[in-house]
Amino acid sequence: MPPDPRSLQRRLFGLPSGADATTAISYRDAADRVAGIDDPVQLDELMNRAATAGDAMLLRAALAHAYQHGWRSLVTTYGGAAADELLNAA
Repeated sequence: MPPDPRSLQRRLFGLPSGADATTAISYRDAADRVAGIDDPVQLDELMNRAATAGDAMLLRAALAHAYQHGWRSLVTTYGGAAADELLNAA
């Protein structure tokens, strides 16, 4: 049975299960921050900084933004195996 794309999206882009209020606020702020980015190069730079800093919520929000814009190379670069599954299931 192929993987469920919605489940993979939640795993990649959503809040971790059991996330507390601070994590939820951090994710919402990160999603707001990336919402205005319309250049994949600019998003790549932000994702690189987030990955280097260990900012998981910013990276998740940026992954969701990249996926929504169809910037597959960013999703595969920063999303790992779950991203590959999602892109192959779509």
